[in-house]
Parts: sequence; structure tokens; C-alpha cells
Amino acid sequence: MNQIGRYRLLHVLGRGGMGTVHLAEDPAGQRVAIKVINPELSQHEQFRARFRREADAALRVRRFCTAAVLEAALDGDQLYVVTEYVPGPNLEEAVRQSGPLRGSSLDALAVSVATALTAIHGAGVVHRDLKPSNVLLSPVGPRVIDFGIARALDEIGGVTGTGELIGTPRYMAPEVLRGEPVSAACDVFSWGCLLAFAATGKAPFPGETLPSIIYQVLNTEPVLEGLEPALRELVVASLAKDPAWRPTAQQLLDQLIGRQGRARAGGAHRPGGLAGGHDALHGRRTASARRARGRLASHVARQAAGGAGGGGGAAGGRGRRGVGDAAERASRPASALLRRLHLDLQRVERHLRSRRHRQLRLHHLRLHLRPRRG
Repeated sequence: MNQIGRYRLLHVLGRGGMGTVHLAEDPAGQRVAIKVINPELSQHEQFRARFRREADAALRVRRFCTAAVLEAALDGDQLYVVTEYVPGPNLEEAVRQSGPLRGSSLDALAVSVATALTAIHGAGVVHRDLKPSNVLLSPVGPRVIDFGIARALDEIGGVTGTGELIGTPRYMAPEVLRGEPVSAACDVFSWGCLLAFAATGKAPFPGETLPSIIYQVLNTEPVLEGLEPALRELVVASLAKDPAWRPTAQQLLDQLIGRQGRARAGGAHRPGGLAGGHDALHGRRTASARRARGRLASHVARQAAGGAGGGGGAAGGRGRRGVGDAAERASRPASALLRRLHLDLQRVERHLRSRRHRQLRLHHLRLHLRPRRG
């Protein structure tokens, strides 16, 4: 095959579970990349319908830090997508050959990929397969490729005709591995994994076998040793197991470039999102503290009443002096009991804070992004 549509094929750039990518030229000599979908997938009518929707949406993605989709063949026996050709190694190759990124290079990667995801999500597209090999380090900066199309596989269970899982489990969100609906939050999780790999040279969820990797993603905390502190909090937030706790791509971008006010406002309008999630956690902590205070107040009140009444009864066996002591205790000012209650409440609150210390650390970033009122 030397021709696809109006494009002349030059050579194969790569192959994957969904199809083969060719380097090609248009009639004007402009180089493009063409992804030809594997025939066994094209035979599924549900896949074809979803592919059309995703390709149409991908055509609307703004060309910010992405390889723009130029054309898509949505009918006929052969399905394919034409994108800009981006010269340069992918992130995985670059890190393997030259080592982890540092300083401004790492910052530029974080901002560029967050910018790309903001543009992709803004068009109603979810990448679904964001990983180091899908980020190209072009001469003009990082570019995200291959976005949106993999989501068409959701219609046939996320696997190819040969049973191959689409996506790289090391970079897939827990909810995707559980077979739950895919959302933009999945790409944010992948962003965190990708940044951790770029900064350390290792994926944040280690494992040598597929079951081991899936277990790590679903159940353990990421390994982030060596990640620069400036990015660590954002990466930790993006790798939350619950998608509702993750920031949006726009919030990531705003935080990275120092536009924190907008990040707070964005969270306020995202149901179940970063700011909403923090409010929910805060509400649970507050309710728990209120219940503890109520129980303690009742306990102290009972002790105070029992101390006054019980003291008199016990003193009765000791004569008139004990009765006088009980009367004195009963006549003490109420402020003394209030002071005791206040001290006990402080001890309970310290206990609650200690129990939730680790939880508060994980959500430290959300405290900064909490929306301000007024």
C-alpha cells in the first residue's frame, strides 16, 4: 500500500493495538502522520459510530501543545486519522536515553501537557491513553498526540479483537482499570503518572507483572522519591484514587503558572471536584468533631452532676464534714466546669487532628485552592 486517500505513504512510524501509524506526504509535499485503524476494529459497528464522534470532536481541539487532527476518514472500509507530523523523540525515549528531566525542562513539560489537556477537554474529548510515548519533544516544545481515538474502544470493552488491553496500566486511572466510565479526571491521573516518570525515570506504581501493576494502581500510594517539591503537591493531588478529588486540567495549569485565584474559582463550579471534594472532607471532619464534642459534653455534665450528688452520699458515712464538702462542691461557679469542658474538648480535637494528620497532608493542596467567598 503506497497511497491512502490523497496521501503518499513514506514509511511506518509505529504499530499499536489500535492500528499502524505511517509517515506520509500530501500533494503539496507537507508531511503528516496517518493512523490507520486495524481492520478487526473497523468491523464493529459500535466502534465505528463512536470513532466518528470522537474523530469529529478531535477536529475541534485547539492546537495548543497538541499534534492537530487535520482530517479523518469516517466511512468506508478503511478508517484513518491524519494529524500534523511532529519531529522529535517521544518522552519515554528521551528519558531512557538522557535521564530524567530537571528544572525548567520539567516545568515546561508539566505546563505543556496541562495546556494540551485543557484544550482537549475543552472540546469535549478525553485522551484516555496519555503516557510518555504519546508526548513528543519537538523542537518547539512538548506536543501531545493520539488523543481521543482510543475512547472509541470503550464501546467494545476497551480491548482489541485479539484481547489486548488498550492503554498502559502504569498510567491508567483506577476507575479505568475497574471498568468504570472514562472522564477527563482519568487524563489528570495520567498527567501525574507522566510527570513522575519524567522527573524520576520510573513510573510511580512499580511492578513487573500486569496483576502487580494493577494492584499497585488500585491500592497503594505512588512512589515519588526524587520528585521536585515544587511539583510534588500537584502530582499527589492528581493521583488521588477518587476522581472527584483530582483537580481539573485547567486547575493544574492555573496553579503551574501562578494563577491561583482562577484555580479556586474553577473548583467552586466543579460538582464533586477539587474544591467540592475538600468541602465534603471538611464537612465530615466537622461533623465528627461535633459528635465527639456532644458526647464529651454529656459525659462531663454527668460527671459534674454525679460528683456533686455522689460526693454528698459518700460523705454521709464520714459525718458532717463530708456533707459540708459536698455542698461546697455543688456551689462552685459554673465557670470552673466550663473551663474543664473546654480543656477536655481541646484534647479531643488534638486527638482528631492526629488521626487525620496523614489525610490532611494528602489534601494540603486543596486547602490552598479552596474557593474564597465574598
